[in-house]
Amino acid sequence: MVVDAVVVDAVGVDAVVVAAVGVDAVDAVGAGLVVGMGSPRSGSVAGERGAAVAHTLSPRSWVRVGPLAQAVPKRRGASSTSTPPPEPPKEHPVSQPDPTTVTRPTPSTTPADAGSSAPSILVLGGTGLMGREVLGALRRRGARARVLVRDPARLATLEGVDVHVGDLRDPASLRRAMQGVDVVFHISPHEADEVELTRTVITACEEHGARLVFAGVHATGRTALHAWLARRFYGLLLPRYRGKFAIGRMVESSATNPVILVPSNFMQNDEVLLDVIEGGQFVHPCHPRGLNRVDLRDVGEVAAGILLDPSTPAGSYGIVGPRSLTGPECAGVWSRALGRPVRYAGDDDAALEAALGEHLTGHRHDDWLSSLRTLRGFEVHATPEELATTQRLLGRRPTDYTEFVRRVLAERSESGARVAARATT
Repeated sequence: MVVDAVVVDAVGVDAVVVAAVGVDAVDAVGAGLVVGMGSPRSGSVAGERGAAVAHTLSPRSWVRVGPLAQAVPKRRGASSTSTPPPEPPKEHPVSQPDPTTVTRPTPSTTPADAGSSAPSILVLGGTGLMGREVLGALRRRGARARVLVRDPARLATLEGVDVHVGDLRDPASLRRAMQGVDVVFHISPHEADEVELTRTVITACEEHGARLVFAGVHATGRTALHAWLARRFYGLLLPRYRGKFAIGRMVESSATNPVILVPSNFMQNDEVLLDVIEGGQFVHPCHPRGLNRVDLRDVGEVAAGILLDPSTPAGSYGIVGPRSLTGPECAGVWSRALGRPVRYAGDDDAALEAALGEHLTGHRHDDWLSSLRTLRGFEVHATPEELATTQRLLGRRPTDYTEFVRRVLAERSESGARVAARATT
C-alpha cells in the first residue's frame, strides 16, 4: 500500500519507504506500507511512543533511483557477499533514468509474442497471490517460466511452467533452478530469516549473471544519507520492518541490474478475509481520508513486461491504483456487489484481531497485525506522476476497486459452478 508522509522538519528527508505485509505464507507480499517524503515542510509526524501517530500527507515523487541501483550484472561465475555497505554511506551522485518516461509495450507486442528470443525466467514465490499473477501474465503473453516451489500441488496451474522442486533454505536447489536463467522474480518473504533468504537469492543471481526483479520493501532518497536517515527513522516507527528495509537496500546495491517494484496496498488482501466480508464486516483499516489500493493482477502485468524486456532501466517503480478509498467506501463497494449490508470495522481492534487470527499464523500474522494497525494513521494517495507511470507500464489504466470486487465474485461463482459440474459427472 502507498502512504505519503513526511518526517519532522529537522530530518528534512526526501525518500521512499515501503513496508509490505505478506498474504500467502512465505510466497507472497501483501498489504504494504509505503511512506514517501516530500519537501521538509510539506507535512509532519506527531505522537508519543506507544500512542497513535497522525500523519499529514502531501504529493511527492517516490520513484527516485538510488545511486547504486544500476550496477551491471557480473559475469557468470562472479560472486558477491550481497551485504549492504556500512551506513551511513557516502554520496555518489549519478544521473538516473526517470521511470515516468518508460513506455511499457502491451501484451500483444512483448518480445515473446513478437517472435524474438525471450529471456529465460525464474519466478520465486509462484504459489503466492503475487506470484500467481506474475505467472498468469507471462502465460497470457505466451511466455514460459521456470518456478522453484516446495509443493507443486499449490500452483494454480502447470500450464506454461517448468517446475523445479526446492526451497530457498536449500541454496543447492536454487542454483540448479538458476541454470541458464536470465532474470529472476523474487518477492520479499515473511519469515524470521527473510534477510538470509533474500541474500541467498541475490548471491545466486550475481553468480549466474541474472537480473533481479524484486517486489517488496525499499527505502531510497535523493542521496544515500537521506535514504539512511529514512531507514533509521521508520525502523524506529516500524520495528518489525527493519529486516525488510535491509532487504531493499541489499537488492538496490546488488550487482544484479535490479528493478524494484513497490506496490501500494493490495486489493487482494480482501480475498484473504473474504468470508469475514461476506459475514458483514470489512475489518481492513483505512485512513478516514483514503488509502490507495492496487490490483495485484496489474502488478503481475507490470512485472511480466519487465521480465520480458531487458531494456527496462534499473530502478524503483511505484505501482498504484487509480484512487484512494476510505474504509466505509470499501465496505460500500462490497455491500453493493454482494447485495447485503457490509459495515466498516477497521477501527475495531477486537474485530481485526479475530479476523486475522482465523486466517493467518506465525510471522505473517504478526506482520499483518502490526502493519494494518499502523495504517490507521496514514492518509495514502497517489500522485499524478505515479498514476502516469503505472499506466505506461501497464499499457492501460489501472484497475478500479469496483472492477476488482466484481471480478473476484464472478471468478468465485465460476469456480463454484465448475466444482458443482464435476460433482454431477
